[in-house]
Amino acid sequence: MLSFTRQGNQEGPTLVFMHYLGGSANTWTPAINNLKHDYDCIAFDMPGFGNSGALKDMSIQSQAKTVWENIRDLKIKKPFLIGHSMSGKIAAIISLQFPDAISGLILVAPSPLTPQPMTVQQYLQQKEWTGSSEEAKAFVDGACSQPLKPELKELAIEDTLRADCKAFHKWADNGSQEDYEGVFDKVKLPVKLIIGNDDRSVPNITEQIKRTLVYFNPYSFKIIEDCGHLLPLECPKELCKEIDIFVSLIYK
Repeated sequence: MLSFTRQGNQEGPTLVFMHYLGGSANTWTPAINNLKHDYDCIAFDMPGFGNSGALKDMSIQSQAKTVWENIRDLKIKKPFLIGHSMSGKIAAIISLQFPDAISGLILVAPSPLTPQPMTVQQYLQQKEWTGSSEEAKAFVDGACSQPLKPELKELAIEDTLRADCKAFHKWADNGSQEDYEGVFDKVKLPVKLIIGNDDRSVPNITEQIKRTLVYFNPYSFKIIEDCGHLLPLECPKELCKEIDIFVSLIYK
């Protein structure tokens, strides 16, 4: 079973959090602290990160299957899935496969369902990842619009250093480049995309609609100002406000 944390009000709607490449369940701590009074908050260490071991097959489909099996093992009914960056792609695949078993999908600066555009520098950074402190610091700094609070930067760097290097390599060459255009039928499931206005790691909002949101109905989006790619750490309060608005509209 994947390593996970569970906090909050188990009488409320269940939110299942999945983190970005290099993160862990800890990535979501600031957000969960803002949401746990009203929601049942479960955060997974994705395969190869945190305390979860990598899978033999690190494809998007394999990771999606593993996460869904873990959700079912916890006997969670109709959760809201929240996927950030790398895990946005995984959460979207789960939602397209099991739309009737999910209440809603929140995509936070997600990798798209089509191959993710990367600069040569971004590709080599992940493909040649060795897990050094210098790499971890550069990786975290490069993903942010503004410097993180010291304690959150330390958390992000520590998480990155714990990651299985092969998970980075597999993501660069395989997971990020998997193409699901036209593979799934469009589904009736509410989805909200939340992205920072200064995110240089994933496609812009126009491309996100074309590549991912178009598969869901209804969909909506929110652009958060003065924020980069690491929204759960850069702007947790603003992010939680958007999550709460979305869930509250559905869970009446």
